[in-house]
Amino acid sequence: MAGLPTFDTPEEAVRAFIHAVDKRGLRPLLEGAMGMPVAAPMRAENYQGTRRMGSATQMAGPTSAIPPYRYGSEDEDEEEPQGRKKWPWIVAAIAAVAIIAGLVYAFSYVSGNGSSYAVPNVVGMSKQAAENEIVKANLQPLSINRASSSVPKGDVISTSPPFGTKLAKNATVKLFISTGTATIAVPNVVGQSASSATSALQAKGFQVSEKPAPNSTAPQNQVVRQDPAAGSKVAKNSVITIFVSGGGTKVPGVVGESQAEATSQLANDGFTVNTQTEPGPGGFSPGTVFKTSPSAGTVLPPGSSVTIFVVQEQTSPPSPTPSPTASPSPTASPSA
Repeated sequence: MAGLPTFDTPEEAVRAFIHAVDKRGLRPLLEGAMGMPVAAPMRAENYQGTRRMGSATQMAGPTSAIPPYRYGSEDEDEEEPQGRKKWPWIVAAIAAVAIIAGLVYAFSYVSGNGSSYAVPNVVGMSKQAAENEIVKANLQPLSINRASSSVPKGDVISTSPPFGTKLAKNATVKLFISTGTATIAVPNVVGQSASSATSALQAKGFQVSEKPAPNSTAPQNQVVRQDPAAGSKVAKNSVITIFVSGGGTKVPGVVGESQAEATSQLANDGFTVNTQTEPGPGGFSPGTVFKTSPSAGTVLPPGSSVTIFVVQEQTSPPSPTPSPTASPSPTASPSA
């Protein structure tokens, strides 16, 4: 209560009360109110010794000059109003006694069976160690899990009440135990555009890394894969990688087709065609494609170049040049 003095022990409170009672001269009244014997004050001036009465005095009758003796205190009438004024102090004194009795009882309760025990400092300790310390302090621990990005998993983040608070014996102290950084479920962004997927992930507290998906034939700028996968639970601020399609097209198989057919098909798929003529392996007719680079099935972005290798046309072999005929040598005529 505001304005009242505080005392560390009941003895201090009692001494202060007695001092206040003595200071106001209320000890006799308080003792009387509590049923204790009170010594009546003696008035020395009422007893000034005895005198022997002479015979004339003894024989004298009552005289009107001397009023009859009135028993009792001479100042009784004077003190009666003053006595009435002290009754409020008696009531106050009794009330004070009741208050002091209550203080003594409360102090006895706190220092006895209701002794208070300070909450120990267990912040940063492991869960088991903290619980042991709370029990040693005559209190009961109650562990509650809570995510924390700064306190290692399994350690105490804080207590409620905090360190130093005094509690009754066996009172409960809450221990908030770190479960580590809070995890968040990764949303599914596959099929979205790269910009939409990035916005959705950032709204959940993630960082985004974008990489190309060179073998994807999905529409250009579409997310075809994400890592971690949708539904995975990871810590806030984790990096989510999205793989974005470049809108690629697979190189069609044109081996065995004529140069004109292969060129037309590749051009229709969005490729630029380069032609290279070579003798080619056996089994391919002249003018047909025997190889492509890149090979069929490769996914390329639109406008990529594809080289076709065509068997060259065979040319007619040259006619053999006839060898010149030798002139006969002249025959010698017989001699006579």
